[in-house]
Amino acid sequence: MSSNGLHPLEARNMPGTNGRNQRRKISCTECRKRKQKCKPGTADACYFCSRRFPPVKCLPWNLAIQDPDNSVIVSKDIIKTSENAPQKFAGYLTAAQNANLAPVHPAFQKPELLHFFHVWVAPSLASIDGRNPPAAWYDKALPWMVHSPLMPEISVLIALSVRNVHSGIESSKCTNALVMRGGLYSLLKEFLGGDITVISDAAVHALLLLSSIEGLWGDSALNSSLWAHMTGIRSILRQLGGIKALRDPLLKECVILSDYQLACTYEKDLFLHRPQAYIKSTTPLPVPYPGHFNSPVLDFCTPFQDLWAELNLSLPIASILDIVRSLTMSVLSLSQNNSSGGPISKVPSEAFEAQAISTYSTIKSLPVIRLTEDSSELHRIYEVCRMTAVAYTFAIASHTKLSAGYFANPEWQKEFHHKLWSVSLSIWQTIPGIFAWILLTCCPSAGDSRTGIATKTKLSAAMLNISIQDFDVAMGILRSFWMVQRWIAAREEAGDGEMSGTGWVNCGLLSAEVSE
Repeated sequence: MSSNGLHPLEARNMPGTNGRNQRRKISCTECRKRKQKCKPGTADACYFCSRRFPPVKCLPWNLAIQDPDNSVIVSKDIIKTSENAPQKFAGYLTAAQNANLAPVHPAFQKPELLHFFHVWVAPSLASIDGRNPPAAWYDKALPWMVHSPLMPEISVLIALSVRNVHSGIESSKCTNALVMRGGLYSLLKEFLGGDITVISDAAVHALLLLSSIEGLWGDSALNSSLWAHMTGIRSILRQLGGIKALRDPLLKECVILSDYQLACTYEKDLFLHRPQAYIKSTTPLPVPYPGHFNSPVLDFCTPFQDLWAELNLSLPIASILDIVRSLTMSVLSLSQNNSSGGPISKVPSEAFEAQAISTYSTIKSLPVIRLTEDSSELHRIYEVCRMTAVAYTFAIASHTKLSAGYFANPEWQKEFHHKLWSVSLSIWQTIPGIFAWILLTCCPSAGDSRTGIATKTKLSAAMLNISIQDFDVAMGILRSFWMVQRWIAAREEAGDGEMSGTGWVNCGLLSAEVSE
């Protein structure tokens, strides 16, 4: 509504304008969608919208608010302040380089979706429990993210994807989501028509955000889109000469992190890197790094048994984590100390096989706690760590992929997830390194269910939470876990399913544990 009480479509032809060029051309969303020539009608709607049945809301297509320096900003109705999120976030979308942003119009409830992204989605992207993300998330990462030229449209699609998951709607069957994707892909195609040497960073940035949408909130029908986006990133990187050619240091970190996370989730080789170049090299870790980042797949100067009180764990939990760490370090030493052939194809020694079998047997023989509604959080964490360790050590001892081991049994997987999500997310927030190991172990079998999507999104939040505060620690966790997966895959492909000298056959190891 204009200041004189008229609808904006009617106010555009008010006297006082000189010449055609000074007229502000506005068309409502409904007329634009129907390709009709919009013209003024009543004070509440244009001529056509006032006659439509069922009634529709007449909204100008390019309605926006002008700031003092005449740069277009997002409508105040789209981004609202909230007690649940820092107030300054609303300024990030408006302070981003607005001249380079794709337009956002009110169709498909986009104002509501942008508000939903602001209030709920943005804080949960870098926080396990959705509260109090690291300060660097709002100071560094989020401002960088919204500088993508397509970020307004991408944030709307993220919000819609999250809402669909919570409503039980498959993204590949949601009409609004498909329409948004089509429009976004058209904008992306137009954007990619420019000089790749100039737009390379922005193009990789946009494709990376799109691949995150399909990987985290998409279903299996959208997997082809995920790898199509990753293929586009790889093509751009090859034209530039590799990841090192990217000019934005934060973008480099995000590309590397995403490549490792996808490789771990899908039990694949690295997609954007040359894997062999990253096997023999070691990831530099600050010593000592913060104790709450401690993970059983990372080497650390102090064992968990000396940190259990500091991390608010119990001694039995610390014992499990130390046993897992010892086995992990042995696998990594097999991968890194081989200078002759491919490091991951190193044949394990009889001593290592004996260690792996003994470790699995020790973990499997641990007491099982029957959880009830009155069970303490420490008992719940113990059960989650115990079951994760059983699946993890079994995969190493039997040379079986994680997705084909314990998690291949639906009943066992259901029991595991029931215990995992019975623990408060606020507690996992305090030990993200341990939580990341747990989710990395179960992610290959996550699937498209709501539980599976929750697993993938919380893994992303945990890794982003760690990487924002210390990128080297996050990379150390992902790289170590990926190398363990690659070692298992190499031994499986070599036909080492049956442990030499033991007579142990893979299929005989699962029966007892599933019955719990």
